[in-house]
Amino acid sequence: MTTSSGNAVNRLLRDDQALAGSLVDQIWKRLRTAIIHGEIFVGARLVELQIAEEMGTSQGPVREALQRLEQEGLVERRARSATIVTETPNESIHDLITIRSLVERLAAQRAALRITDDQLDQLRNLIEQMRVCVRQYNRLALEHLNMEFHLCLCRWSGNPFFFRLWLSISVQMQRLIAQRFVD
Repeated sequence: MTTSSGNAVNRLLRDDQALAGSLVDQIWKRLRTAIIHGEIFVGARLVELQIAEEMGTSQGPVREALQRLEQEGLVERRARSATIVTETPNESIHDLITIRSLVERLAAQRAALRITDDQLDQLRNLIEQMRVCVRQYNRLALEHLNMEFHLCLCRWSGNPFFFRLWLSISVQMQRLIAQRFVD
């Protein structure tokens, strides 16, 4: 499932596929995706200079991208500028799921009071896509659609706090799902 961190970083950073956004956004998205999907494994050391060289840029945008990843809890900066990919401790998984459930329940209650017909149609469409995933035994796609479903409810709750809170925990949930339910 995982490759050595250096190979994964090199492969991702040489990807010719254009990503929208600033250089910082591009570096952040590529590293984030690789960490979430376990292509850069827990404990891997991310070196600013190496990433900057691979991207053909200065260390500034790399440093900023790594700071975003640190805010999301995907990496941890250590002494002497070492940045290490973190793991979600097993004892935290239960807490993470509990918090997610509470936020989603409150957001769904608020969204139910204000949801539009178009939004209901979007939810119905997501549910139908999830049914297809169940029939195809595609657990990973099912979980991604489930995350999208709950993201919509949090967004439509009308409470930006629920939305921001859900976004902050969703990164760790995505990582758990991607690494535990590989098809």
